[in-house]
Amino acid sequence: MKEVLSNNQEKLSVEQIQDVKIEFEDFVADIVKKLKDREQEDQKQKLKEAIQNFQAYIQSVQELEEFAQYETYLTSIDINGIKAKCLKLQTSINENIGNLHFKQIEDKRAEFESFIQSIVTKLQSKAQMAADKIKQERRKKWDEANRNLRKTLDSVRTQITNRHPGKAFSQYIENIKRTCNQVEDWLQKSQKTIAVEELESKVIEVEATLKNFWSGLKQEIQVIEAEKQQQADKERKLTETRDNLLGFLDSIRQMCESEQIAETEYADKLSGLCNETEEWLKSEGISAESIQTKHEELQANVQEIKQSISKMKQEKEAEENLRQKAFDNMRNYIDEVQTKIATDVENDEFTRPHINMITESCEIVLEWVKKKL
Repeated sequence: MKEVLSNNQEKLSVEQIQDVKIEFEDFVADIVKKLKDREQEDQKQKLKEAIQNFQAYIQSVQELEEFAQYETYLTSIDINGIKAKCLKLQTSINENIGNLHFKQIEDKRAEFESFIQSIVTKLQSKAQMAADKIKQERRKKWDEANRNLRKTLDSVRTQITNRHPGKAFSQYIENIKRTCNQVEDWLQKSQKTIAVEELESKVIEVEATLKNFWSGLKQEIQVIEAEKQQQADKERKLTETRDNLLGFLDSIRQMCESEQIAETEYADKLSGLCNETEEWLKSEGISAESIQTKHEELQANVQEIKQSISKMKQEKEAEENLRQKAFDNMRNYIDEVQTKIATDVENDEFTRPHINMITESCEIVLEWVKKKL
């Protein structure tokens, strides 16, 4: 055909023109066929890729890859529904793989994506609610940390005001006040930009700083209070030992008034010791230990006197027992004599005066015994 068309020397015959037409029509038909075949091949390839992409998408959904960021909010009902939907689509594609066309795949994918989007929307709503809750909890936590910090500052200031530690601790007080004021200024200036973590960290930092200052102040106060307590204990012990000794002196005086001591030489001795000890108690510079020593010495003296009095009492009782025994023997003898006289049959004129004399003597002796007892 190229040769015929390129031949400009001769006029073409009708037959030649017909041949060129037929040949050109065949050429065009061949090109159209190739284009159609290529379009069909492209459509098949496009359908294949669409199916593969759709199946890959279904597989990723079935493995929950599409919901990775919302995994926390997926329920078992959601998961079962998603997997059931994926399985149904996979089965439908596999069973109709030869009869599917591109538009069907697009429609099914659009429907599936709409289904997935509904679940994603629900999960996003849950995530937003959770985020709002976390935000509220963080705000609540922030408010609590802020209150704790202010409460700490107020508590420290109250303690300083109530305790009145005095000028000796002015440096500690100034440091504590300065720290409280600095934290107060920081809260005022940065309140809108402070994160809860920063605020909690500040609470810990302030508590540690104030704790160190307050610990130093407390230690100083404790030293002074310990000294005061030691002095108070010393005075209390001095008063207690003095009162105990005075009480013991009172008991000695009461003992001196008792019958067993009042008439002895020890009454004056004990009274003298009491008076001497009372005068000594009025002197200055005496300690609880010296009073206790004096008390013990006095107790030893009193105990020694008590032992002496007890010994005298025992000796007196022994003497009384001997006297009583001698008197009893005397009375028994008189009783025997009187009994013998009363029962004696020989009672003549010669013996009667003697018997009367003996009887009278017995009565005199008996009366004397009664008086001496």
